[in-house]
Amino acid sequence: MWLAYAGACLSFGAGRFLAKALFERPNMRRNRLIFATLATVGAATLVLSGCSSNTEPNDEDHPLTPYFTAIYAGQDMTQEDYDKQHADEQALIAECMVKQGFEYKPDTNGGVIVYEEEDTEEDSGPEWGTLEFAKEYGYGIVDWPGMNDMPTPSEDEGEEYFDPNEDYVMSLSESEQQAYYEALSGPGPTDEQMELIEEGGDFDWDSLDQGCYGEAQKETQNNPAMDLYEDPEFTDLMQDIENLYNDMQDDERIKKLNGDWAECMAKEGLSDYSDRNLAQESLQEEWNEKTEELNANNGENDEWKEPSQDVKDEFQKREIEVAVADFTCADKLKWDKINSDVDIDLSQAFVDKNKAQLDAMVAKYGQKK
Repeated sequence: MWLAYAGACLSFGAGRFLAKALFERPNMRRNRLIFATLATVGAATLVLSGCSSNTEPNDEDHPLTPYFTAIYAGQDMTQEDYDKQHADEQALIAECMVKQGFEYKPDTNGGVIVYEEEDTEEDSGPEWGTLEFAKEYGYGIVDWPGMNDMPTPSEDEGEEYFDPNEDYVMSLSESEQQAYYEALSGPGPTDEQMELIEEGGDFDWDSLDQGCYGEAQKETQNNPAMDLYEDPEFTDLMQDIENLYNDMQDDERIKKLNGDWAECMAKEGLSDYSDRNLAQESLQEEWNEKTEELNANNGENDEWKEPSQDVKDEFQKREIEVAVADFTCADKLKWDKINSDVDIDLSQAFVDKNKAQLDAMVAKYGQKK
């Protein structure tokens, strides 16, 4: 599934939660992880598969597949690639921070850790986006297969994370620490910018001062997806591709399908859900709010708190109830097949209308053989 479906999969609640966590700085290490997640979303949405089975056409048969395959084929990075990128990034940060009047030791503990996925069905559990998965995990909001098995970097290395700049930062006054963090990662968004981020609409991340860290990322991350998104030659084209999702929701076949799904859910005693695309999103937003409230008064070095097991169990019971009814109704109505048919119809019409510009996009950003 292509970009048109990212809107249904990346819930506004999750995006809002990540943005708030990034700029409220619970700790430096989490900031880096969240920043990387947000930065990656822009690139990844072009090739994301659906996080449920709501709409899942065969990628190989999708009209847009040849164009984006030509751009993103061969973009996988190895652990060695990530390590070099991180080292280069840290060197640039150190150089930038010195120019700002601060000391900074390159942090060799951070960066991306590549973990190999387990291929066996026993290890991976039921397939995401299926009724079998829903019966055990709901939508995977509170718990999912392997959630507690993924090692953290400190566990993987057998040692606790060490920030080489912690002693220096703690030697600074409160106002100097504030200036240090602003130099490192920017002052954070204004109220107006934060409102745009929370609304989940278009936001020009380049308009945000992201400090030495942001500048280093721009220098070290060769990201054709971001280059393509920022190219004014293709701004309208990329926006039209994103709009395919909205066009799909306006199709009469999808409107009828959503109505039939809501009627089926009501028969299961769940009349609060009128749109399948919002069922999972509303639960995700509710869970995000619970977590945010729990950590609302966290200080800089406070541990990130999780809801109690009783709260998790109570929430997941309802999550599973909704998800099971959701997937049961969807299977009865052949949701995937109808969505796939509409998707391909609209996407083929789009390709026919915009072939010249799509070819120009591939000519400019396609991988050279």
